[in-house]
Amino acid sequence: MQLGIRLHREDPQKLREAIDEHKQYRKRTQPPQQSAGSVFKNPQGDFSGRLIEAVGLKGTVHGGAQISERHANFIVNVGGARAADVAALIKEAHQRVYDRFGIDLELEVELRGSGRYYDMTERKKLPQQRATSSYNKLEKVYTPRDALKREPDSGMLVSSRSLKRVVTVPDADPSVAWHTFDQRQTQRRRVRSRVQKPVKLVPRTLVQTGVRATSGRIHAVRRPLPYKSSIPRRSGRRHGRRSMVWKIAAVFVIIACIIALINFILTSDTFRLHRVNIVGTRNAKLIQSIQHMDIQGQNIFLIDTGNIQARIQASPLVASVEMSKQFPDQLTVTIVERKAAVLWQSPQGTFSVDKQGMVIAPASQTPDSEQLGTVVDTTRRSAKTEPSLRPGTYLKNIDIEFASNVWQQVPKVAGIDTFKLYYDGTMYASTTSQSGGMVDSRGSYIIESPDGWKAYLGSSQDANSLENRLKELSEIVKLARQQQMNIATIDLRYGLRPVFTLQQ
Repeated sequence: MQLGIRLHREDPQKLREAIDEHKQYRKRTQPPQQSAGSVFKNPQGDFSGRLIEAVGLKGTVHGGAQISERHANFIVNVGGARAADVAALIKEAHQRVYDRFGIDLELEVELRGSGRYYDMTERKKLPQQRATSSYNKLEKVYTPRDALKREPDSGMLVSSRSLKRVVTVPDADPSVAWHTFDQRQTQRRRVRSRVQKPVKLVPRTLVQTGVRATSGRIHAVRRPLPYKSSIPRRSGRRHGRRSMVWKIAAVFVIIACIIALINFILTSDTFRLHRVNIVGTRNAKLIQSIQHMDIQGQNIFLIDTGNIQARIQASPLVASVEMSKQFPDQLTVTIVERKAAVLWQSPQGTFSVDKQGMVIAPASQTPDSEQLGTVVDTTRRSAKTEPSLRPGTYLKNIDIEFASNVWQQVPKVAGIDTFKLYYDGTMYASTTSQSGGMVDSRGSYIIESPDGWKAYLGSSQDANSLENRLKELSEIVKLARQQQMNIATIDLRYGLRPVFTLQQ
């Protein structure tokens, strides 16, 4: 024998909760006293506990054993129970259920010792008994006390007018009688294997010949009848030809209807776009450019939304775009605009740039540009940028994000509200990559204070975090103010060892 167990990983807390839930369910439904578990197996479509409870044995006590009051399919030890007590309750429950419902409960526990040979029911003493009851008509509604008698075995009071149980024993053992699947199949094969007489086929020929066929198959004589017969024609040949013609005609009609419907859908003005709704932007230039893409007038089923979406996505003002059709003649374009993070000032001009490094538009065409921080690119004029900086190109995205964080954190961490931010190095623009030529672009950021000192922050790729560098800057500025020193430069590019110089 082999056993395979497939286990799955799960959160230990969830497993403990599941175990506790099962324990609580068992405490609610099963008795807490000592027992051997479920006594009988559940019959098909029912429950043993319900059947035992239905015959009134729930809570019955025999010696030190009791049928549990919480679950009738459990026999518990209420104190000093013996095997004979448990066996007596099992026998009583089995007999009661069989007498009332005719269900032979099967033991789930295994009996050991001398008690395992006891008779489950009285019917076990015979090969198989079938009980039939004959009922005597009751003359009175009530039973007098003097008509009661006590049975010697059970000690119960029984009326003389009680229903009598008549038990008859069949001659043959019903356990081997006609009830098995193999016997039924054998009988069925035997019947099918019998030779049957062939049935002669006699067609209807009265309508063609006017003479009834006596026996056998005869050839139809194709000649007109000498008289006009009132018998309806039963031959299906002519009718079959007509039905085939109608079927072919119906197929052609359906095909013609489908072609007409397709032609109506593709050529009718009903399904041509008459309105394009643009949602998510108030930029007049962007709205005008979308409306001039020749979207209106196209068929709503034939319009290439993927191509139009790609053309709109190519605009540096658009971060994402979605298109949805409203039948029969409307199209909705939902646009998410790019949000400028900083302004980048270079010899080519000042442009707004988002955190992905996309150069959006000139500062003059950027809404609320006066609220954005400006990075002054002091790259030497001899350094060439290929291609030149313009809307639609990319700068180094991590540098743009670094510059945006500088403008946000310097007033909070260093306590400096007014300053200028410079970029000294090389910054190469790119038309395809958001990294903006990350391999070749390198440089350092410089903060210039109105007090006259400059702080060299280093590059965006330094190991020391921007927050640590700004904390060092704040401490140096506080120290200079306390000791009334005039700082010239502060160099934060050397990790945890900042350097500052004083003005002469």
